[in-house]
Amino acid sequence: MTLETARAAFATAFEAASAPSEAQLFPAGPAIEGRDGRSWRLSDPAAVVAAFKANKAPLVIDYEHASFLKADSGEEAPAAGWITDVFVKPDNSIWGSVEWTERASGMIARREYRFLSPEFVFDRDTREISRLRAAGLVNRPALELAALAKEKEDPAMNLTAICSALGLVAAASPEQVLEAIEKLKGERDTARSEAETAIAAAKTPPIDKFVPRADYDKVKEDLATARAETEATRKAEHDKKVAAAIDAAVKAGKIAPASKDHYVALCKTDDGFKSFEQLVATMPVIGDGSGLDGQDPQKPAGALTGEEKAICAQLGISEADYAKDKAAVAA
Repeated sequence: MTLETARAAFATAFEAASAPSEAQLFPAGPAIEGRDGRSWRLSDPAAVVAAFKANKAPLVIDYEHASFLKADSGEEAPAAGWITDVFVKPDNSIWGSVEWTERASGMIARREYRFLSPEFVFDRDTREISRLRAAGLVNRPALELAALAKEKEDPAMNLTAICSALGLVAAASPEQVLEAIEKLKGERDTARSEAETAIAAAKTPPIDKFVPRADYDKVKEDLATARAETEATRKAEHDKKVAAAIDAAVKAGKIAPASKDHYVALCKTDDGFKSFEQLVATMPVIGDGSGLDGQDPQKPAGALTGEEKAICAQLGISEADYAKDKAAVAA
């Protein structure tokens, strides 16, 4: 459906010698014939009235449709008056209440202008008039028609382009256009709602899948501490086990005391310790145990212990004699 505009296709004559407060805008329908042979339909004059009232503003009356002819060139197009109300008379003709400017009132009274020509929007296919846009004071309407009876598509109401954008056929009804628009609005609202839901979910993730960063860092820190403590305990037990095994090998005469550091280094790992145990099991005894590994290297051989010194003091025996007797028994 394409809406177009017609101007000066027909005109109403002012019969009185003064500017009227009411003027006819459209004759009674439903069929309306223009002076240039074109025709329109006015099946629902109440709809034209409703369209005017929905605009909530008066419509201009200019001179010679100057608002249309001169507006694009920037020339002045002063108002001759204003249509302040539109109503339907009993014969279904459409009239308007008019407030004239002083200049226009004088020109009408002097009969310098005799006709009022409406500018209106209609459907190209059905020719149905839908709304009034403006009006103009004109003279000699039969001669003016050639210059002013122009039809122009209303870009704002080009429903053919709208139908194409909506994926509808050009002949789609206004109801189908509105239905398609409502569908798009519904899809838009749904997409917006889904986006808002996704954003909200991202801000508050489910607690069964995510934990606060502070809690995560705390668990990570505690785990690292526990691992370090476990490793320290394991190492202490390992070192203790290694020391015991090496001491046993020394006492068994299978390794020399001077080699202990070498075997300690070998046993740093569990695999190294296993290798050491396997090696010791197959090594021959390289010498009888000297017993020196259990001696205090700071204490000379044959030195008395603290208990032995106490015995000497109680029995009145010299420590030197006790040491000789001890050495003789050991030999």
